[in-house]
Amino acid sequence: MPLSAPRAPRARRHLALAGLALLWTVVAALQVTPATRAVPGSSSEPTAASFRPVWLDTALADTRSSAAPTADAAPTADEVAPPRTLVETGTAPVPTGRPAVRQPAVAARALVKPIPTSHSIHGRASWYCRAGVSVCMAAHPDRAGVADMYAAAGPGLRRAICGSESSNCWRGRRVLVNGVAVVLADWCACNSRASSVKLIDLYWDAWTRVPAVESGVTIRW
Repeated sequence: MPLSAPRAPRARRHLALAGLALLWTVVAALQVTPATRAVPGSSSEPTAASFRPVWLDTALADTRSSAAPTADAAPTADEVAPPRTLVETGTAPVPTGRPAVRQPAVAARALVKPIPTSHSIHGRASWYCRAGVSVCMAAHPDRAGVADMYAAAGPGLRRAICGSESSNCWRGRRVLVNGVAVVLADWCACNSRASSVKLIDLYWDAWTRVPAVESGVTIRW
């Protein structure tokens, strides 16, 4: 009996097993790979995506244009929030090694240097040189809107300043009348009686500015 007779059925079994393995591989591949679906509203044909290069300048321009706020956009809380202080941020100024210098405070107003005086006399005063009422010195008229701080020295004031009524050392001198500065630019024959001696004849502008002038004046020079 020949030995090669039983090989034919065995070969057919191998071919059948190989075919089943191939069929199983195909079925498994179809189950793993999803079917391509068409976009809703389009044709059933699959659409091929197309791409174009995006350059760096274009990307930056798009980013800036999208980040720019519009005119109607309201500012956010971060944009209107006040800057945080050094304590809030946890940072401190860098030490420089120099001592802190305290700056002098600005003066609230300029101080006028007072007139140094060593003499004084007390008496009464009168007034003249009021526009439309009494005359003024030709060299010093009553100017509208300007404080004309002039006066005429009486006999008692001329004697007290110069030692003699005939001396002119008083002329042009600046004196303080109850603390208000006036210039002696004229003379007057004011009443020199002891009971009501008038030391000075003030311009109307000065008269209205000297405090308590009607109660008497203290003249210092």
